[in-house]
Amino acid sequence: MRPALVPGVGSQNIVRLQLPGEAKVAEEADRVLNGLGPRFLDWWGLDPKPIDADLLPGVVIGFRKPFRILPFGIKQNLTDSEMTTLRRLGRPLPCHFALGRNRNLQGLAQAMIKLWEKCEIAKIAAKRGVQNTDTEIIAEELKKLTGGTLLSRDSEYIVFYRGKDFLPLAVSTAIEERRKSAENAAKVQEESNEQREISDTESVNKETIGTDTMPLMVSINKLDAKLSLALTRKERAEKLLQELENSADSPREEHDYKETISEDERFMLRKVGLKMKTFLLMGRRGVFDGTVENMHLHWKYRELVKIISKEKYDIKEVENAARILESESGGILVGVEKVSKGHAIIIYRGKNYRRPKTLRPKSLLTKREAMKRSLEAQRRKSLKLHVLNLSRNIEKIKQSMNKDESSPPHSIQKSTDDIEDSAGPTSSGSNDLETSHDNSEDAIETACGAPSLATGEEVSIANSKLATKIQPTDIQPQIDVCSTSGTNSGTDEIPFKATPLSNKERLVLRKQALKMRKRPVLSVGRHNVITGVAKTIKTHFQKHPLAIVNIKNCAEGTSVQRLISELEEATGSVLVSREPNKVILYRGWQEGEKPGEIKKTDDATRSTWGVSGATVSPELMEAIRVECGLHASKEEQE
Repeated sequence: MRPALVPGVGSQNIVRLQLPGEAKVAEEADRVLNGLGPRFLDWWGLDPKPIDADLLPGVVIGFRKPFRILPFGIKQNLTDSEMTTLRRLGRPLPCHFALGRNRNLQGLAQAMIKLWEKCEIAKIAAKRGVQNTDTEIIAEELKKLTGGTLLSRDSEYIVFYRGKDFLPLAVSTAIEERRKSAENAAKVQEESNEQREISDTESVNKETIGTDTMPLMVSINKLDAKLSLALTRKERAEKLLQELENSADSPREEHDYKETISEDERFMLRKVGLKMKTFLLMGRRGVFDGTVENMHLHWKYRELVKIISKEKYDIKEVENAARILESESGGILVGVEKVSKGHAIIIYRGKNYRRPKTLRPKSLLTKREAMKRSLEAQRRKSLKLHVLNLSRNIEKIKQSMNKDESSPPHSIQKSTDDIEDSAGPTSSGSNDLETSHDNSEDAIETACGAPSLATGEEVSIANSKLATKIQPTDIQPQIDVCSTSGTNSGTDEIPFKATPLSNKERLVLRKQALKMRKRPVLSVGRHNVITGVAKTIKTHFQKHPLAIVNIKNCAEGTSVQRLISELEEATGSVLVSREPNKVILYRGWQEGEKPGEIKKTDDATRSTWGVSGATVSPELMEAIRVECGLHASKEEQE
């Protein structure tokens, strides 16, 4: 048969002979384009006529970028060879669309997505004679709308590849619906758990309302709910981990004959293996089939293989991995040694080594399954710690509740009227003297800073000494004792602070400090952080009364006076002397003394540093004498 005559390209008056197979290709292309939209009637090229993209809707309601998922182990980007192959395949393809505008291409994008379900490549032609059409703008717009890969672009044609992660509409819709249903189920589960916790909390509130244990019971119920949820998750993780372990085939049986090495050979092989620079790294996945494959690839050129495990603390886990590698690879375990990076497993291939047909044993997990096993093991470990912490918190709360139930209620203090009634009757003739005596005691206690409350014993003592006459000399010792006791009681609550020194004491202490032979290294760093230095100085003060601190290396522009005040405040010491590059601090007491201890001198009111003790003002003494009636007694004597 002679080939038929068909219209030529660019003009209807020119005819040409039809190429063999051209009619079949045109029919298939026309079948692919059916249902995508109206055809472009003024097409100047070969059949079939493309879709007129200008007649497609510019904006489609509800249109969005298609959902895509990349298969596991496949890279999204095209290699150079793949790009070249796809470009060669796209050259003889007929044009699918004819376009004459730059924007509002959602209808064209939707038609391209439908076309990609039948053909991997979509070819778009720019209409001739249409002004302001830019193929670069069109390509960028379509790339954003469809997510495809641009193969080629020139002034007339644009070629798009659908991409390796393309999914048909039915598949992507099903995956999205499944994901949405899983998310909705998780939300419903969370809401039900929250409602359950709220209902449990409300029931507990109704039962324990008006009691002191209500917040404790609420916290216990919340912790119980969290504990039950953590236990279920832990069981699920353990079950999944067991399924992963059982998914692999049973380990291969060891032969009766196994090659062995002597102790001398083991020593030399261990020494050589530790010096090897090449090694295999065993990460978080642990032992899987790829590890054994890499061992056999190493044994092709070397007799030893060194495997570095980054597990630094659990030696049992490393030894278990070494035994698995020895049994699965058929080699001889030389040793497991501690190295800086973790642990090194050295395995010798043996003298009679033969490379197996299959390098990856079927009894081990794949790389993907090993990663899943690692994640589940990590999840189980964290859930174990979480369960342990929750159980401890519950036990602590229960113990505190038991203590609260067993402790007696607080006793109510009696009022001063009851105390006075329980003191017993007094004589009417001595009421004035008793009143004056009580007032004097109250004044003394108020001056000392103690509460002016009398107990029953004090009232009885006052009643037994009504006939005694108060002298002015009896008041001063009480005041001195009160001031001394106040200073002693204050040292237990407030940290000790050294008192200021006189010039004479500073000179004496400076001489002692400069004569010190073994001086500890105490210095302030460049960042002026005195926390560690203050802690060291406090430890030094436990044995030595003086400390010399070097301030030479402090930051530039630092105020030395401020630095000294911070050191005094942090250590409770006092400055003795300020030298050019150092300062001398004194802890506040000498050897053989205690912090805040008063020396026993002739003058009882003198303290350790020669400073007079606390004295009472003349106005207060005059008020005490007036209250005690001492002026009246002096006038009667005169």
